[in-house]
Amino acid sequence: MFWIACLTSWPAFLLFEIAYVVAIFWLIVFILLIRHDRRRAWRLLFFSAWILVPVINFMIGTIGYFSGRATTLTVGYPLPELFNLDPQYRVWRSTSGCIVYGHEPFTHGPRNAAIHLWTNLFGYQRNVYHGYYPDEIKTQELLDQQGKAVTVHRTDEGIDFLYNEKNYQIHNSDYRALALPDTILSGRAVVVGDELLIFKSDSVTNCTYLTDNKTGVIFACYRDGYF
Repeated sequence: MFWIACLTSWPAFLLFEIAYVVAIFWLIVFILLIRHDRRRAWRLLFFSAWILVPVINFMIGTIGYFSGRATTLTVGYPLPELFNLDPQYRVWRSTSGCIVYGHEPFTHGPRNAAIHLWTNLFGYQRNVYHGYYPDEIKTQELLDQQGKAVTVHRTDEGIDFLYNEKNYQIHNSDYRALALPDTILSGRAVVVGDELLIFKSDSVTNCTYLTDNKTGVIFACYRDGYF
C-alpha cells in the first residue's frame, strides 16, 4: 500500500481527472501508516507529489529571489501590462498559458509564496528597479506637468535623446512586452529625481515607458490598447 500510494501520486498530480480518487486513497494509507508505522508514513509524506512538488517549487522561488532572478507565475492570456515589473514585490511576472491543468496551486503557489515571503522579510531582490514607481494616472500627470518634447535617435540597444541638454538612453528589455518599436521618432520625457525616467512615444503604438534612470533599462510599459 505504501508503494501504491506513493507512486500513484505522481500520475495523479499530472492527470487531475483521477487526482481526487488517488488523493483519498493516499490519505487513507497515510492515516493507517501513522497508526502502525510512522517512519513509513513520513517517507510517504516526503516522497509523494503532493508534498515534494510544492517543496521543490518553494526552493525554486527562494533561489530565484536570492539570485536576483525571481519571477512570479500566473495563468491566462497575457494582457499588455502583465510583463511589467510588479510594483509591490519588484519581481518580473510570467504566465504558463491559457490552459489550467489544476496543479498550479502546487507549482505556482509555493514559488510565488517564497518570493513574497523573502521580499517581505528582506526587501526587494537585487538586480531590479527599487525606486519610485508611479501608476498610470500619476505617470500621465507627471508628463502633463513636467514633460518636454524630445527627438529620438536610434541606437543598437534602443534609443537616446537630449533632455535639458543632457543625453539619456533607454535600452530594450529582455521581456517581450517592453521592447521599443522601430517606429519611435519622437515623444515626451520627464526625469524624476535620479531614479526614474519616463518617456511617452508619439508613434502609433502610443506607449509610455518607465525606465531606471541609472541603467536605462525599461521596467514597465503602459499601453493604450493591446498588442
